[in-house]
Amino acid sequence: MRRKALFVFLLFLCSCSTTAQPWKYDSTTTSERCYDSSRLTLPVDELTLSPGLEFIKTASEERLYLYTTGKAFPKNSKITLTIDDTTTAFSGDLFAGGQRLLIPKEIQNDIVQALLKKRDCTLTIGYQRVNVSSKGFDKQWQQFASGKSQGTLSRIKLSCLMSNR
Repeated sequence: MRRKALFVFLLFLCSCSTTAQPWKYDSTTTSERCYDSSRLTLPVDELTLSPGLEFIKTASEERLYLYTTGKAFPKNSKITLTIDDTTTAFSGDLFAGGQRLLIPKEIQNDIVQALLKKRDCTLTIGYQRVNVSSKGFDKQWQQFASGKSQGTLSRIKLSCLMSNR
């Protein structure tokens, strides 16, 4: 009986669904603005290998990726986004290796708007699920959207790639 209880407890502890860790902001500032970038991540949960989310902002675009460090995402699989009682099914562009998936822009906008309104959401792909917490998102999003350096990375002095040629 004790073994069975221990097994159930461990199964519960290591389930494939978890609330992801808090949002983390990072930026790189260079002497040439065209090379600046910002990143806002909801990291992979290393215990359960629940997927993570990563916003990347460069001078030319802002994109959202779903990524995993565990088993690759299934090819041609549907992804579902659940916000409150509304569920939306979609597909994204799966990158080579299968561990990174580009979220369509309109879904990205839905996720951002929900999180800014303090509404949590859930993304499900195959057997993997990530509960996307709005906790701390608004503050980190303001830094990300403005592209302001957080001071965690030192200022890098770079000139344009071809300036010496």
